[in-house]
Amino acid sequence: MRIAGVGFHTTYQYELAQLGEEYQFDYILSVWNHHMRPQPPNVRLLDEKLPLATYDLILAHSLADALHWQARLANEGARVPMVVSVHTYPPHWDECANSLPLSLRRLPSAFQGCPKVFVSEGSRELWGFADDPESVVIPHAVDGDVWQGYHGSEEIILTVCNQMWAEDRYRGGSLFDLVTEGLPRVVVGDNPGHSVRSASQEALQDAYQSARLFLWTGVRGPTSFSPLEAMATGMPLVTVWTPDWSRLIVDGVNGFVCHDPVGLRRRCERLLADPQLARDVGARGRQTVLEGFHPNRFRRDWRHLLECAAAGLRPARTGES
Repeated sequence: MRIAGVGFHTTYQYELAQLGEEYQFDYILSVWNHHMRPQPPNVRLLDEKLPLATYDLILAHSLADALHWQARLANEGARVPMVVSVHTYPPHWDECANSLPLSLRRLPSAFQGCPKVFVSEGSRELWGFADDPESVVIPHAVDGDVWQGYHGSEEIILTVCNQMWAEDRYRGGSLFDLVTEGLPRVVVGDNPGHSVRSASQEALQDAYQSARLFLWTGVRGPTSFSPLEAMATGMPLVTVWTPDWSRLIVDGVNGFVCHDPVGLRRRCERLLADPQLARDVGARGRQTVLEGFHPNRFRRDWRHLLECAAAGLRPARTGES
């Protein structure tokens, strides 16, 4: 099966490629981060646009991306099935109080007939597709055999995020600063003037293993890779409240989730002072990720979805959590 798309996230594209060699992914005008994942043989990065009729399927990675593909399909007169994958919450979701702007409420009708994949139940609800029979939830894939070995011997708060301050509204750079003021901290990611990306996956593994806790202050993504990888390693997560972290985490049991900066800071200070608590909470958090984000589940559900979409069939609403 030949699939066209625009690559936007090396980690996610790598996990999709693990579906098997019978799936070929062509990413147009895309860049691959070879420091984080090797480029699989069934992934091609193209610098030219082939006719869409060349492909069996189109994979859009946002609703805006899908609108672009719809326009191109119409211009080329091509009839190629499309799957829409959504990885973020709607803009300003946390200001809507369960009442989305009119433009967002109109979106479901614009994508009628396209299978829609959400990375979380909270995201599907906020975008207005909770009752849509063509939508499914497929959580991220996080490999517990890769991410493991936490010891937390360094009394440090870690976060891993790109553009934290440049996109402060959704990625929480200023909130991270407020919570960690005067506390030992390390930031990893593409943040000019603040931090740089990890040199390799091995270097990132070492950071997850050695820092005492992971603090997540982003509200754009439902359940992002870096906090899930940290949890899979066995590192305790302290996170700002979102509809999905509040589902996944029981505060004080398998992680810590809180609405306000004062609460976040108190939880960080508590973990910095108590390594045994960090290990206990981290171990339960690791089990949560192993059970809910297993790669085999991810691959099974994506294979089912792609095969159904290519055949013009409605996928079963699998993969929900």
